[in-house]
Amino acid sequence: MPKTIRVVPLLTEVLVCATAAVLAAAVLLPHAKRSREAAENSSAVQRARSALAARRLYTAPLVRTVETADARIDAVPLPSFSRAAGIFELHEAETAAAHAEPAGDTAAEDCLLSAVAAAGALSAAQAPQREMPLLTTLKPETAAWASVGGCGVGGSGGGGSVRWIGRRVPGGRVETELLATYSAGDDLKTAKTNVKVTAEVPGRFNVGLQIPYLYSERRDADYEAMIGEERPLRVHELGDLNLLVSRKFGMAGNIVANLTIGIPTAPHDVSQDAWHVPYDAQPGRGKLTLSLGAEHIVEKYYGPLIVGGSYNYLGGENDVGDFKADSISAFCFFSYRAERLVHSLGGTLTYAFEEDRNLGAVIADQPLLLFTIQYGLELSFPKFPMYIAATGTFSGDGMEAFGVSLGVMTAF
Repeated sequence: MPKTIRVVPLLTEVLVCATAAVLAAAVLLPHAKRSREAAENSSAVQRARSALAARRLYTAPLVRTVETADARIDAVPLPSFSRAAGIFELHEAETAAAHAEPAGDTAAEDCLLSAVAAAGALSAAQAPQREMPLLTTLKPETAAWASVGGCGVGGSGGGGSVRWIGRRVPGGRVETELLATYSAGDDLKTAKTNVKVTAEVPGRFNVGLQIPYLYSERRDADYEAMIGEERPLRVHELGDLNLLVSRKFGMAGNIVANLTIGIPTAPHDVSQDAWHVPYDAQPGRGKLTLSLGAEHIVEKYYGPLIVGGSYNYLGGENDVGDFKADSISAFCFFSYRAERLVHSLGGTLTYAFEEDRNLGAVIADQPLLLFTIQYGLELSFPKFPMYIAATGTFSGDGMEAFGVSLGVMTAF
């Protein structure tokens, strides 16, 4: 007898099979998509690492704090942008990922992948789309090269003064620096201690106050002839207060403008045995002074190269007839950073527009062009770095003075 095709049971079987196929696709397809994205991300990370290994370009990292439900990574240095190559350095991000707490792999992975995505190694479609609950604070860390000159990036004054170049203290917004310097020339010996406090303010500005304490010994042949013995003139006083203002420019903050305002708070007419101490040993100028400068920080794989200059207005002649000429300065510093050390070497060329005067009398045979060479070594302790420097000042007649410096700083 002929077979009878039962339509209803057949349709039921077809529907059951189709439903099972849809359910299987709903379960398996997302898993396959995640596996494909993970493979693509892994490949992108490897490409980015290979490119960075070939170029090895670095800039000052940015600092952020990452908090997730599973892990906390404090002061994670984000890779920062290099204008020359247009890529981001991943070493610090990889280190942060490697040291993330085991409780949460997601935070560490996102830290690394976000750096790769920012560098352009991942396209917008490839970048991870998951939400990250971040508490982010960006600080130009002038690993901490944020302050290498003037009031903010590492300078301790203008022109030929000692400049602190190094990592300094990352992450702090208020910075305190103590720098002691001893210098000696033919007739003048000076011990100077600078206390400098600077703080970041909105608008990429940095403001600060510098308080110097001076001890000077000045040999004066006329004074010794008057008293009939060899005895130097001695002065120990607080110096003029300096107000410091700087601002960063450029996408990476690697162009810095500095303004130093000297306020005449110290005495400028100190005498000993009724003899006027020469102008170069006086603790104060008796006039308002200004120094305006700019510098450019060029990032190299071994450390930053710093070039810049300044114009120094020293107030003209004061009420006792002492006069210090205006000058211009140009400087260049190289640095090399190791794991816990930062070496720096550089020089400052200073030209005075005319001779100085002491009580109205022109200083004879005063060199107008001076060159100061400086070697510095920072011991990069995390909270309290130290700085050691040696300087030598030369003119066309030979060495004019030498100096040594020792400093310590912290930030909070």
